[in-house]
Amino acid sequence: MSNASPSLKLMTFLRTVAAAAGLAAASGCVVLQRAPTPTERDDVVFYCDGAGGGGPLTNWGDSVRQGLLDDGYEGEFRHFRWQTGLGALADQTSSLQYKRRRAGELAGAIRDHWRRFPGGSVHLIGLSAGSAIVVFALEELPDRYRVDHVFLLGSSLSADYDLSRALRRVRGEMYVFTSRQDRVLGVLVPLTGTADRRRAGRRVVGRYGVLMPPDADEETEVLYSKVVNIEWDDARAGLGDPGTHTGATRPEFVRNFIAPLLNRDGPRHLTLTGSGNTTTAPGGYQ
Repeated sequence: MSNASPSLKLMTFLRTVAAAAGLAAASGCVVLQRAPTPTERDDVVFYCDGAGGGGPLTNWGDSVRQGLLDDGYEGEFRHFRWQTGLGALADQTSSLQYKRRRAGELAGAIRDHWRRFPGGSVHLIGLSAGSAIVVFALEELPDRYRVDHVFLLGSSLSADYDLSRALRRVRGEMYVFTSRQDRVLGVLVPLTGTADRRRAGRRVVGRYGVLMPPDADEETEVLYSKVVNIEWDDARAGLGDPGTHTGATRPEFVRNFIAPLLNRDGPRHLTLTGSGNTTTAPGGYQ
């Protein structure tokens, strides 16, 4: 075979693969597994837990990580701990200066990842007040950097917070999960103030979604087209999210809805249902 032509070698190789597949099919144990892509070992998710989270007793990040793993996520999951260590109230009401300083540290960790893996994929997930750290970190990134996707779960940012700077650092979409059933955002946040230290009442991202500035110009409209507000409904409930403040972190919901948005391997199928702009899709895509 050492003197065989390249075409003959290729035909022999294909026959060998076909024979192996035939034997596997005959034994009833065919397993189709996609080949790893070059970026899988470069892929990372940075997760910021909510106020009072990130510790040994209260850590919603473990649920998010499990849901990603259940869907076959093969990248790295890094839990960025930004909390004060003084409890949920102290975390939520911590100053903008404190939050931006910690966000700067997260931005540094993102840059370090890209120095190690140039061109690697970076995704950001923030829960509740942790979403402010995610957004502030995006604002800290230099112009040349772009993360792939951003997920804001039960965000306690003001609904009209100007995301223009942050969205310039997002290559793909910013998925915003909202719920009017969220009693933390509906009752407690109006008392404590938002994560960006405003008195906005119930008008927060996690209840109303991201609101575009009323005086938005064409550039701002293009930037905000990256935002996908996903309201809680029966479909989300059926996928494992009960609509509570941390419902979107449940492993079954992360596996069914969030993880497929990260694991983009091959074609996806989109099905339009209902009325208006609502869409649902197999595997949780919207």
